[in-house]
Amino acid sequence: MKRKHNLEESIKQLKEDPKNNKNFIYQLINSNLYTPVRNITESIDGTSLIFNTLVDNKNHQYLIFFTNVDEILLNEGLSKQDIIEVSYSDIISIIFDETSFYHGFVINPFTDSIIVDREDIYQINNKTKKAASIPSSAPPNNISDSKSTIFGIPMIYPVNEFEFICHYFRSNKYVDKVYFTLMQQGGQDTYIFGIEHSLDFKSLEKEIYDTIKFYLPKSYDINVLEYQHLPQLSSESLMLLYEK
Repeated sequence: MKRKHNLEESIKQLKEDPKNNKNFIYQLINSNLYTPVRNITESIDGTSLIFNTLVDNKNHQYLIFFTNVDEILLNEGLSKQDIIEVSYSDIISIIFDETSFYHGFVINPFTDSIIVDREDIYQINNKTKKAASIPSSAPPNNISDSKSTIFGIPMIYPVNEFEFICHYFRSNKYVDKVYFTLMQQGGQDTYIFGIEHSLDFKSLEKEIYDTIKFYLPKSYDINVLEYQHLPQLSSESLMLLYEK
């Protein structure tokens, strides 16, 4: 079990100085939190959990989490529910599930009331990414003309990860459009991203490649190209992933 007191101390520091959030971010992504859940039922698909939420004046729903069980006991109704322990990664998976309607989450809602919304999560991910070890190898930049090469839009792709990638593109003022296709060649799958841009591509290429590589699973092969270097593909084989 991960220790909570470092997160609680970082929350105190954050409340004293909201600009000093580096330690809070570090402790948050490396800590587990508690949350009460209702109606745990077993089904063929596994365990079904109903989470408690708070709603703000804009009707946004937030999940609630606690740094310790004592915080939960402050509310008599919640104290009677089952309590589970979750990691930061678990929380992100819940919030960014493709069926999710949650706007974020609140830590210790009855005392500290630290609100972390989706925009905050994007910022945390970006700060974490910059501090992480990112492969420095140069991105590949060629596509074979082999007749055995097939392009298309996959029926299943990592929707949550693509949302983070699109958020990065929204923050990059030099990226105008991004197209996406899956290339199958010799039994190998490669995610191809075609970029329309307003800056010298050599100045953008590695940053875009490293960012996409960071968010996608390590097992995924990717290639980043200027849009005009993509093969001529029909709309059924090429997805407009992002447009400014």
